[in-house]
Formats: sequence, structure tokens, C-alpha cells
Amino acid sequence: MNKKSLLLLAGLLIFVSSCYYDNEADLYALYNNGDCQTANVSYSSTIQPLLNSQCISCHGSGLAEAGIRLDSYNAVTVQANNGKLYGTMAHSQGFSAMPPSGARIPACTLQQLQTWITAGTPNN
Repeated sequence: MNKKSLLLLAGLLIFVSSCYYDNEADLYALYNNGDCQTANVSYSSTIQPLLNSQCISCHGSGLAEAGIRLDSYNAVTVQANNGKLYGTMAHSQGFSAMPPSGARIPACTLQQLQTWITAGTPNN
């Protein structure tokens, strides 16, 4: 193969590999298989385990990164009621994306969080 053919082939490979398109609904469907349960969302069985697995390592007792604690129901409801809890987890514009790794939590989990907030953040 001559030099011109190699350059053409390399350019074609770069072009084809750059044509990758993801749509959010398809990506996050992998996490919840379209079977998102939002009927019985509770603080103790849904929200607290989410926070324990995703947030407490930085926002737990004694840590309180950025002054935000998420290790008690009262502390969580402050963040939920001011819109910051959902805004940061949903990576909404104007909020610091959490977790900061860049990977947003699954869409179903966000729906469950929103359901709990909309219900008035019950301590159940």
C-alpha cells in the first residue's frame, strides 16, 4: 500500500469511529430494564441506601465535604427541599454534578428520588 492509500484509510477509520451516537434513554434503560418501581419509594429502603452507597464517603459524619452532610434524615431533607439533592444527582445545569466522577446515577434512581421529594420527603 502506498502512503496516500494509508492516509486515506486512516482518515476513513477516524471518521467512522467518530460517528458514535448515544441517546440517554437507551443508555439508562440498561440500568433499569424499563422496570422502574416508584410506587413504594421510602427513605429507609430507597433513599438512605442510595446515599450510603453514593454519597456518605464524602458527605458523612465528620466529613461534610463542602459543608453538606447526608448522614441523617434531617440533613437529607434540607438538601432535598432546597432542590440541591436532585439537582446535583441529575447533573442539572447550575448544580455541581454528583457524584463528581462524571457518571450520573441511573434514570430509575433519579425517578425514585424525585418521587420521594414530590411526596414531601416522608421519613418512612
